[in-house]
Amino acid sequence: REDDLVKMYNDAAILAITSHYEGEPRVTFEAGACHTQFVSTPVGILAEAARDGVHGFFAKKTQVIAERMIEMIQDLGLREIGKEF
Repeated sequence: REDDLVKMYNDAAILAITSHYEGEPRVTFEAGACHTQFVSTPVGILAEAARDGVHGFFAKKTQVIAERMIEMIQDLGLREIGKEF
């Protein structure tokens, strides 16, 4: 249900997308509407619509995604990135 998704997005600190092939990762835009930050591989339209370090973060390797997630959790300043996406 839509209400359940909104609650999950609001409860989440970060949305991580690790896939290498996506057309339009709609989940990122839905999470963004709830001000949930993302870290993602640069896939599909997301790579065109969002700017790295402004709307969220991009990384090509899973290890780098994990490292960025840790940074995002620990650094309060990074929590503001992507709030307007």
